[in-house]
Amino acid sequence: MVNNIEIYGIPKTSNENVYGIVKTIARILNCELSSDDIVYSSRKRSHHNNEGNIVVQFNSKTVKDLLINSVKSRYKLNNPLTAKDINPNFSNSKVYLNDQLTQYNKKLFWLAREVTKCYDYEYKWANLTGIFMAKQGQIFKISNLEELQKLDVEKKINALWE
Repeated sequence: MVNNIEIYGIPKTSNENVYGIVKTIARILNCELSSDDIVYSSRKRSHHNNEGNIVVQFNSKTVKDLLINSVKSRYKLNNPLTAKDINPNFSNSKVYLNDQLTQYNKKLFWLAREVTKCYDYEYKWANLTGIFMAKQGQIFKISNLEELQKLDVEKKINALWE
């Protein structure tokens, strides 16, 4: 998974070309990709909606990091990547590129997002090194469920742990 990303926020179309979508994103981000850089690309089935995320495996971590860092730079400049950038027929919803997480870390990150909402954390993010939350300049690394439960001091989201 070290070379993999998941792309969120791109509407599914009939007869879509996932490889072409990835190449379009790279072009928008001013990242040159050769056909050899992409090992695999596919849209995952989703249990929550009809869209599903796009999973891409690159031939190197360097290529993956180039794309992720480029999209982060756009967001820092208040110029987020949108679905409309990729296809003018799409909505202006934001598109996100992230490291592909394990199922356990996806669940943990979802729970971390719930904690950030209840306790006014400013930021939350996840990558291959862990799940992180920030509040008042202090950064917390979340490695397991127990660490997250300790941050839920008022038991506001206790039902989610079960």
